[in-house]
Amino acid sequence: MKKFTKILIAILTVVGTSAIGLGIGACQRNIEKKFASTHHYRSENVWINKFEEYLTARHYVTVPFNKLKIYNKNIDINTVIGRQNITPTTKEIISLMDNSAKREIESWLYLEIENYIKNFLNIRTPFEFSFVDDYSNNSISFLDLWKYKLNFKNNPSAFTWDLHYSSRLVKSSGKDGRIREYEFKNYLANLKLNKNLKIRIKVKSKTQAEAFKYFHKELNKFITPNQPINLTTDYLRNTIDDFEIPKNEFESFKSNNYYFLEWAKRLDKLKFSLDNEVWKIKYEITEDKRHINIYMSNNYYKNPIIQNQKINFVGSNKYDALNIISKFQISERGQYLSFDNYNSSNPTGMSEDKEKRVENDKTIGLNGSNYYLGTYILHTPSKFTFKAPNDNYVVKVNGKKIDVLNNKFDIELKDKRIDANDDSREFDEGADNSKPKNQSNSHKKNEYTITIEEYENININSTPKIIYTKKYIIESKTGALDFKWYAWDPKNNSNQRKLIEKFLKDEEGQIKLDKQGNPILNPKYDPLIDKNTGTKKELIWIDTQNIKFNDSIISEKTNFEINYAKKTGLPFFAYTLFNSKGETIRDKGFIAEAIVLSKAALKQLSGITKEYYMLKLTDSLGWKNNQANKFWPEPIKLDNVVSENSYLSNEGTYLFYSRSSKDTVNNFKIVLIKDNESVLNKTFTEINDINIFKNLWTTTTGKFFANFLEMKHNIIKTQLPFIKYEEAKEYWNEYITYLAKNKIEQINILPKLDFSNENNKFDNKELFINYLKTNKIDLIEKYGKFKGKEYVGVSHYEFVDKNTIKIFYDLKTADDRFKLLADNQEYTLSFKNAANKEIIYLNWNLDLIQEKTTSISREIFIKWLENNYFLLLTNNENTKNKLEFSFKLINNQISFIYDLKPQFKNNYQLQNSQITLNANFFSSKLFDALEIKDINLMGENREEEIIKIIKNEIVKQITNYLKSINIPFSKDEIIIENFSNKIDILKTIFINMEEAIKNLTKIKVTVQNQQLVFKVINFANSIITQPIDLSKINLNLIDINFDASFKSEQEYKIKKKKIFQLLKSHIQSKLNDINNELLVDVNVIFNQTDLEKALNNLFYRNIITKIKLLPNHPLISNFANIEIVNSNSNSEALDLNFLIINELNIKLKKYSDIRQAIILWIDKQIKEVNLINNIVFNEDYTIDNIDDKNFIRKLIFKKGVNKITLKIKAMGQKTKNSFDLLVKNDYDGNLTKDEIRDWKNNNNWVLTMSITISITIILVLIIVSSILIYRKKTTKTK
Repeated sequence: MKKFTKILIAILTVVGTSAIGLGIGACQRNIEKKFASTHHYRSENVWINKFEEYLTARHYVTVPFNKLKIYNKNIDINTVIGRQNITPTTKEIISLMDNSAKREIESWLYLEIENYIKNFLNIRTPFEFSFVDDYSNNSISFLDLWKYKLNFKNNPSAFTWDLHYSSRLVKSSGKDGRIREYEFKNYLANLKLNKNLKIRIKVKSKTQAEAFKYFHKELNKFITPNQPINLTTDYLRNTIDDFEIPKNEFESFKSNNYYFLEWAKRLDKLKFSLDNEVWKIKYEITEDKRHINIYMSNNYYKNPIIQNQKINFVGSNKYDALNIISKFQISERGQYLSFDNYNSSNPTGMSEDKEKRVENDKTIGLNGSNYYLGTYILHTPSKFTFKAPNDNYVVKVNGKKIDVLNNKFDIELKDKRIDANDDSREFDEGADNSKPKNQSNSHKKNEYTITIEEYENININSTPKIIYTKKYIIESKTGALDFKWYAWDPKNNSNQRKLIEKFLKDEEGQIKLDKQGNPILNPKYDPLIDKNTGTKKELIWIDTQNIKFNDSIISEKTNFEINYAKKTGLPFFAYTLFNSKGETIRDKGFIAEAIVLSKAALKQLSGITKEYYMLKLTDSLGWKNNQANKFWPEPIKLDNVVSENSYLSNEGTYLFYSRSSKDTVNNFKIVLIKDNESVLNKTFTEINDINIFKNLWTTTTGKFFANFLEMKHNIIKTQLPFIKYEEAKEYWNEYITYLAKNKIEQINILPKLDFSNENNKFDNKELFINYLKTNKIDLIEKYGKFKGKEYVGVSHYEFVDKNTIKIFYDLKTADDRFKLLADNQEYTLSFKNAANKEIIYLNWNLDLIQEKTTSISREIFIKWLENNYFLLLTNNENTKNKLEFSFKLINNQISFIYDLKPQFKNNYQLQNSQITLNANFFSSKLFDALEIKDINLMGENREEEIIKIIKNEIVKQITNYLKSINIPFSKDEIIIENFSNKIDILKTIFINMEEAIKNLTKIKVTVQNQQLVFKVINFANSIITQPIDLSKINLNLIDINFDASFKSEQEYKIKKKKIFQLLKSHIQSKLNDINNELLVDVNVIFNQTDLEKALNNLFYRNIITKIKLLPNHPLISNFANIEIVNSNSNSEALDLNFLIINELNIKLKKYSDIRQAIILWIDKQIKEVNLINNIVFNEDYTIDNIDDKNFIRKLIFKKGVNKITLKIKAMGQKTKNSFDLLVKNDYDGNLTKDEIRDWKNNNNWVLTMSITISITIILVLIIVSSILIYRKKTTKTK
């Protein structure tokens, strides 16, 4: 590799685990890391005692393609001898290039990158760099880079280039030497790269080593190696947190975080400068909130100095001074809705749960030796804590003694009810369980009666001196809503019962056993079907990011309702808990339970319901397929009570939501009612076509949620589909609480100074500077207009021209959560009598930037940025059109930079034109973004076909993914493990999805040194033992002979369903005689559109319909044609008006050709479009004017498109009424003599008829004459 001289630069190595990802948006990725492993902290701190100079910093830099271009360079491509130059095609250029040409391109590339590093990244001293692979970060050679990324064969758009050539005479011949040959040299010129490159820069820094020594010495002054840092705690807690109790007796108490920040101020002051490099001390709090890591940083890199420094909290005497009752505390509680805290900084209304005393509670106070402290409601799982002053206390919950450690009692408070309607009770500890349960001897599953018994001397058997009693009711299971299949009655319907019973049962209801005595699985059992409602339930995620509201419904709402709905994307009057911090909402959407029904749904409500709303999601509001703009309709308020007959029967997709009080979150249900029996066995997302509705566990949000469930509750991925909505809702609330308390919060600060009050007050910049110095003006305090300014200082400032001041900022805190998005800014001031440019202040879309830099990989982000960089700003389009964009990306620190286009620089000046932030991209392994879909063999049992299906599907998924991210590769790079030893398992077919998933097979695949795992199942809706060719099946005409007459729309629908059942029954009966493995609507199906036409045709008498029976199983091939008819005399004749006949477009000129085309077109439309096989021209219908040449002649009336409308009328017994056919003829305006003769009214048919009659008369005369002659001869003979 080519090496260059190395220079000084302020860079640090990221070593060990010190580089913990920061930022609100990055919190979930930090959580994901925790899910992968459990962190164990040493009991002593770890000092890094030696700075290794050879550990030079490594910058990973993305070089934008628009920075890599070269002009007026001639790279020799090839030489051509001849009379004229033959310029090579673009495709030929690569193959013509020899190694010499490639080396020239390599040299050019190195020089361009060097210039970029020096001039754009401002690295001015020696360094070296290398190319790296985008995904593995491994060093690669230029030839590898050329092969995989720059090669035209793999990336046709890798370069843009111009070709030039030069020539010299090499030979002349012929008379007078006029035939000449030249040597033409083709050159590559004006070369420009069209692909971003990733490089690694290596540098060393002497300042880094000196700073390390300095900080080591300073930290030793107040941190002792191998010893914890002892801090005060008033609340006797052992973590760095903000826990406080807002009561008068705790007024003098400070949080643990307060005491920690007071100690950390000594870190804020540590700074080291040398050779224009500035290093500071930074610290980060670890996940357990009991340790910190300390390192030195120069804004780009950090070098650890102390790792896992223990923070030990020692109790103050404030707690001891409290009375005993004040020591009874709720020490942990969950997140909840509290719109008392709703404001612009908390737009989702989330806050910690608060104790609420029950109404009509008993009087608080002492009664004898019993001290009653009240009954309180909490809405989230919580923890009660009591730190006893000595050993003379015993704590009980519902009569049961609680464990104690260091005189501290902790009690978990949870809602253990099944649902909101669960009023069952459990006996208190020690109660007589032979007696009926009542309030004196038992408790509900969400009730906790806590008693604190105080003894004079616990070592002497005695009665308590005083008993304190406090009661908590946990109501995390609030009212719920549900829907039941209207006809669900499994007790009296064996077919329904089979869907919810796991094992087969005999006629007496006993479970059937196999030969080994094991229960036999029921193949029809579906664990996703709710036994109580008969509905197949699925948890879905509804993304509300881009859902809008019509102005007509907004105008009727309060400001609070409008602001909440717009910020969250929820429909009006709907509320839930969000993963949010401050103004930023991380996951904008909500979890709902979705069900599908083909019939009416019975509404069900449980618990208390205060509000109940319904929305119908219609196509007119964008709720169809992938329409970009979707609008919530006006919510319909429903009664908050239901009866056993409250049903919903109209087809459509509905969102229902309810809640129990103003502080509770909503329950959400999606209900899809579709008049089609086939939907009953499917989940919502299997038939859903609305793109923002997705199965929860397939979304990014759902995957993080699933990781949390596995970590906290040991719920593995195969169990996720069976989590009930009510459970998921509680888990989600717990997850949101976890995120709020545990995520590492990055606080981005973007300074903004406002000098407008100083404009036109000073004659020049010198007077302004003098004013600042004389009055000792603090620029941040006086001019700062931004959040977090108390953490920002000004290191220095300078004027870069006569009216532009440049401000350099630094942070006052060593807390690594705080990040400056701009470490310097330029502002333009207006001085007296000076010509000033118009100021353009850029407004950054920080929410979008935060989302994109924390939710996708580095490579995908760069690709997104190239096409969407103007979305980074919220300025108007007129402003954006004046700007140019560039960016810097060093490791994960990215800078966005805007500049004015040259033509605007004389009249405008930018402010706030650059920000820098720490991105926290997803892992950049090549296949991290690949969502591997399970492969279903769908009942295939042939070995060669199984192998073919698996290999094709693997190659297809990988190929499509790599193409989507423009990664070149060869199919030969996909290495699939030999799975021949797994074929027998793969041949096993399951007709129960749960069993199929339990018995899935994993196939390992290696691509570009990364291993992938594909899961294969063999689930089918039926078993086919041998291949079946439908084309060999011959079914005779099927007559359903059914009275299809009807008098109303309702009767029509009923009879249509009956016709379908009859049709299925007839066809199934015939199939059973051929092969009983063939099942209609299971493994053989109809095209849905054709089926609708066939069912409509069967309403008419003696109309034969031809329909195809199609395969729905890999072992069934081709199709069978079936003719069906309804011969019932009560059915009506075919109404021609209901036929689907498309317009006819022709380009013909002869009358006979046009006539024939019209007749054939109508016949074809009747047979192929309407599937009718026995309607014939001139028997069942006529075509008006088809033989009238004067009428048909309108189709050649003028050049161009001519039109006529023909009426097709019924005739005979099979048809009635008529329909119109539009015929269009594109006429070129020219007729041949033959075509003209064809149009003449020569009554050929009359001549033909005359000839026919004449011939007939002659034949008659001949026959009569022959008879007379014969008779005459006969007479003579006699």
